Amino acid sequence: MTDKQTALQTALIDAGLNTFQFHNDGVDYPVKVTDLPDASLVRIARYGKRVLNDVVNSTASRSDKTKATICKEYIAKLVNGEVGSGGGRARISTLERALRNVVGTYLVAAGVSNKDAAQLCKEPEKGFRLYLTKRGLKGDKLEAAFTKHWSTVQAKARAFVALEDFDLD
Repeated sequence: MTDKQTALQTALIDAGLNTFQFHNDGVDYPVKVTDLPDASLVRIARYGKRVLNDVVNSTASRSDKTKATICKEYIAKLVNGEVGSGGGRARISTLERALRNVVGTYLVAAGVSNKDAAQLCKEPEKGFRLYLTKRGLKGDKLEAAFTKHWSTVQAKARAFVALEDFDLD
């Protein structure tokens, strides 16, 4: 942990998550974990990266700004800590939601649209198998890769769940 790095940032980096890859309207927006304050990290953990697209799409429908401009503005708010961690209760377990978010991220990275990934990751194991298929694996190799890597996917999801309990005070 560096002097400028928070314990939460360190935990995410130690779990292998160095950068969030936001994607909107065909453009990638990478944001380093160390660029985000804890409140923004907690918001991402609670609502997933999908929150960016939800904000961009709802704002774009009632604004003259381009989606790229809105996206950059929202990311700037995340980086500046101007977006709170939010509240409310999830309708699904936090671990299930975190698994969906992790698998959805993999699917989008494999070229699946955000909309399709949101549907496919509702069954995280199935969605992760589809991701492995998109990576060219099939049959026994697919199952071996699933067995080998599924625990890592679960560990990443558990790291996000740990953020739920992280006290910002």
